[in-house]
Amino acid sequence: MTTDTTYKINPAGTRFNYWATLFSLFLMLYLLGAIGLLTTVVNSYLATSKEQTVFYVSLKKASTQNDIFSLQQTLEKASYTKPQSVHYLPKDEALADFVNDGTLTEADLKILADNPLPDILNFSIQAAHFDSYPSIVADLEAQKIVESVSYNPPASQNIADKIHRLEIILILLVIFFIFVSITLIKNNVKLLLLTNKESIRTLQMVGATVDYIARPYGWLGLRNGLISSLFASIVLAISSSILVGSWNIPNYSTILSIILITLVCFGSLLSWAVTKQSIKKYLPTPVENWHL
Repeated sequence: MTTDTTYKINPAGTRFNYWATLFSLFLMLYLLGAIGLLTTVVNSYLATSKEQTVFYVSLKKASTQNDIFSLQQTLEKASYTKPQSVHYLPKDEALADFVNDGTLTEADLKILADNPLPDILNFSIQAAHFDSYPSIVADLEAQKIVESVSYNPPASQNIADKIHRLEIILILLVIFFIFVSITLIKNNVKLLLLTNKESIRTLQMVGATVDYIARPYGWLGLRNGLISSLFASIVLAISSSILVGSWNIPNYSTILSIILITLVCFGSLLSWAVTKQSIKKYLPTPVENWHL
């Protein structure tokens, strides 16, 4: 058959399976997008939490101002230091801060007599280098003017571990729904073939090629994938704007756009490819020899 026109598919009897296929595709794509957004939010939260962790470098009493200034310059120039995070806190200012916030009283100062606090340099580490903090701390403590280095570990790590476990569960759900979607697409194709059996037999008898017969089914699979992916993208965009819109996440709009475009492409191609493969499995064989 040389004509470029296509024939219409009769979808009668496949409505329930059709809507079930669309819903499973939608759910799978929505979960896939949710994983991408969750990973983005968690990574941003962890990076912010890590960079808010302050390291306190307690200096020895014998340290000179030149020694302190030299170490401060070294920290400011270090590749791992968060820009503009290095601050020098003389012990007199530290003591005044304790008095101002109520940690120490005038009576306490009389008992202490001498200021027991050390001079302190505090700084933060960039998120990209945070995992190297043990070696950074060890190098600083090896400095001759450094008494000790202290910090409070970010509490976000425990939360992140729980969220990563949630991501694993979501990935397993996505894999499950991919399997369900593929199964439903194949079943829907079988029902369509049975419903259009007589039309296909006629086309085979007049010499229609496999590609010609398969073409409308391929377009139907592409359309189904496009509908599901667009709906999943819209719902994901709305839910993310409600849940994440107020958070200050770097490049969030760009990341969200990439995720949505990926969902549309993946959903459309998956539905088209599975439909095409299923159709071409049966069409080369005469209708009488089908085992559906």
